[in-house]
Amino acid sequence: IENFQGPYTASRKEPDLLLRHNTEDLPSFVIESGWTESLPRLHADMRLWLIGGQPEVQVVIVLRWSKLTGNPTERIKGIFEVWERNSTNMPYLKQEGIIFPVPLNAALDIIPITRAQLFGPGHVLAGRNPTDVWNLRIDNLRTWTRLAIAKWVIYLHDNTLELLKVVVREAGRFVNV
Repeated sequence: IENFQGPYTASRKEPDLLLRHNTEDLPSFVIESGWTESLPRLHADMRLWLIGGQPEVQVVIVLRWSKLTGNPTERIKGIFEVWERNSTNMPYLKQEGIIFPVPLNAALDIIPITRAQLFGPGHVLAGRNPTDVWNLRIDNLRTWTRLAIAKWVIYLHDNTLELLKVVVREAGRFVNV
């Protein structure tokens, strides 16, 4: 994807997951997921989307995964961050949380996303409320991640790039709209 603005004019980027209206060059909703990428690298990607992707890109969700070491079983750590633009069009962290290890209050983990954020403000159908909220459930993301990791442990034990691809593909299913 290209057509970014400002300091990102010459940039090209493919997100791990996106929602884009078929008439738009840029998505309205983006997920960036990193296994081998550092959190600062993922934050740079988030800034590219939110600053360079104005006004189309509404929300960027960052997923960061890492392996827990010193444990006899294959376990991972996962966090999520929800980024939006503030009134001055600068990115701000709206929400953050833990995916794995599962926190005690895990059943309460949701990411609220409005209809306008998902589809883009200019693409909400007439008669629909742009402020309607869909709650993306982190427990669904955990379920799909567990399935992806089970596949990885069985088939792809030492290939972290393939794990990332499976996790991102499966994690996309938690966006049920």
